[in-house]
Amino acid sequence: MKDLTMLCLKSNQLSGELPNHWNKLQNLKVVDISYNHLHGKIPRSMGFLSSLSILVLSNNHLYGEIPSTLQYCSLLSIDLGGNHLSGNLPSWIGPNILILHLRSNLFNGIILREWCGLSFLHILDIAQNNLFGSIPDYLNNLTTLVYSNNTDQYNSFDLIYIEKAIIVTKGRELQYGTTLKYVNNIDLLGNNLTGIIPNEITSLQGLGTLKLSVRL
Repeated sequence: MKDLTMLCLKSNQLSGELPNHWNKLQNLKVVDISYNHLHGKIPRSMGFLSSLSILVLSNNHLYGEIPSTLQYCSLLSIDLGGNHLSGNLPSWIGPNILILHLRSNLFNGIILREWCGLSFLHILDIAQNNLFGSIPDYLNNLTTLVYSNNTDQYNSFDLIYIEKAIIVTKGRELQYGTTLKYVNNIDLLGNNLTGIIPNEITSLQGLGTLKLSVRL
């Protein structure tokens, strides 16, 4: 299926591992296989998907590290939440990323200072992991959250696929679809972070929700 542009198999009873051969799907822009029973590792061969914009593999049983080959994709949205992924947070995240959803995994290490340069990022959810250290400075470089001007980045994004995401707010899970572009959220709860809350957070005038709660 070399002309396939969207693969959506979410919310089924699929099991087994993801296949290893993705190199012939050069037109694939969306992969959503969330809410299934997949296990195993994310294949490194997914890095062949140079046109891939949206990758949603959340709520499966995937483990291991996120393959660094994904840096060769054109990712705007990554949702790998609700798995058993481990290792350090990826330092190769591209500058055009809009949504980074890695909550409820087994990631460890620190929150990367490089992420403060992701000027289009408006949803960052890395809650319920094993992260430690301090919240990095330079959060005022997250210019979308400073000026709340992310919607222009969705012009081509919406034409491909209306992504839906679960945002946890005040203990409630809220699902956003067409209004996802207007959600500005940072969720760091349930980790082992220490230190002070950086003053730069006060510059994020477009930020709608900030969660820093401790793990109970």
